Amino acid sequence: MNDAWDTLAGFESRDLISRHFKKRHGIEANAGKIREIASSFTQGREYFTSAIAANIAVKPLLLYYGVLSLSRGLILFLSPNLRETSLKPSHGLEVTNWQSCLANKDFASLEIRVGNGTFSELLTAVKNKSYFRSNTSFVNWGISFEQPKEGEKLSFYALASGFPDLHRELAAWSNMPYERLGLEGFKIDKPNSKYVITVYGGDSKHRAIEACFPTEVFHNKEVSISKNITSIFLPFPLIHYPRFVYSFNGSFSEIGHINIVDYLPNCESLCDIGQFYMAAYILGMMSRYFPTTWISLGRTEKGDVIYPFILKLIKYIQRYFPKIVLDHLDAPYDFESKSNANKE
Repeated sequence: MNDAWDTLAGFESRDLISRHFKKRHGIEANAGKIREIASSFTQGREYFTSAIAANIAVKPLLLYYGVLSLSRGLILFLSPNLRETSLKPSHGLEVTNWQSCLANKDFASLEIRVGNGTFSELLTAVKNKSYFRSNTSFVNWGISFEQPKEGEKLSFYALASGFPDLHRELAAWSNMPYERLGLEGFKIDKPNSKYVITVYGGDSKHRAIEACFPTEVFHNKEVSISKNITSIFLPFPLIHYPRFVYSFNGSFSEIGHINIVDYLPNCESLCDIGQFYMAAYILGMMSRYFPTTWISLGRTEKGDVIYPFILKLIKYIQRYFPKIVLDHLDAPYDFESKSNANKE
């Protein structure tokens, strides 16, 4: 278990939950509300502990239920008027084409549909916001996205492309290049009514720029390329935002980086905690309802090219989902009232 769990233990304490709740909302939480929050965090910790020790045959299911429990605890803490009995009993997601995709082991085309359940409650509670550590160990930027609409769909490949630290495994699985740009700066040029996005890299980044800012979506973009830095100018306000995703740098360090990755349909409206929840759901449901397919992936059988990606994704969720939950519990941050880059 990582350091985030040491701090999350405070959300299993009656006195500490009461203190955090009053600081966040300005009101006292009653005893029943506190017990509900604490129970969700306790259950989440136990599921994660069990998942770490479990065999791969059942690990994803335990991990998903840990993600679900932490999500419900976070929802209850951030939503002063919600109680455990008022939370929706459904997961809030549905895979619409399990049979056809698994028959051909075409995992990339698995189609996830957004429904009405815990997933949407979670995104509402966190304001569909991603928090970032940009070249620092502290949260120093955040951006809220438009809430995904019920019925929206995206593919498992599109979801997977939102984890830049898994780019090698993703490229090996998909046999396609993975395009990404490292964000150097993001500001609003109000006099000229433009957003100015600067990314690392110059002349060699033409293909990545088109992948991340496709002309059919960002048809009014202007690009200025120098040797080391490229500037992209977009009209203000924006109709569509590029896909800002967080990289933990792949080395489990505290210093992170913001990436812009391939612009794919319906992915611009998904914050990082939503990405992790959705990924855990897919893996958990695959192992639960399709155990033959799931177990065969680890037995050197035809169609197992996705296995290294899945193994790393499981470790990634185990390590970073609690940290992302903690980032939302620690909010709001000082920069949030000042940042002119925030979409809220």
